[in-house]
Amino acid sequence: MPKRYADIEPIPADPDDPDDFDVPAENVRIGLIARDFRLLRKQTLKLSQEAFARRYSIPVGTLRDWEQGRSMPSETMIAFMELILDDPEKTAAVLDRDVA
Repeated sequence: MPKRYADIEPIPADPDDPDDFDVPAENVRIGLIARDFRLLRKQTLKLSQEAFARRYSIPVGTLRDWEQGRSMPSETMIAFMELILDDPEKTAAVLDRDVA
């Protein structure tokens, strides 16, 4: 697992806000991973969810769930995200997808 996601701390509730609540470390981790997938797709690669999913052989519904924090990608998919980030064209080419 990338170090970025390994030592996540929970976020304590604001003691001055009676309606606030603690956010467990796992929920913070899910949020960070969701954001990273979304930023990779939208800002780095400038692809729609459909185009990213097609290019990297990920079901679009699964990608949506990851980006919205509804489900957690496996360790393998997190590693795959890092490969895409390192070299998006080569990763797509290995999958024999359109890189244009």
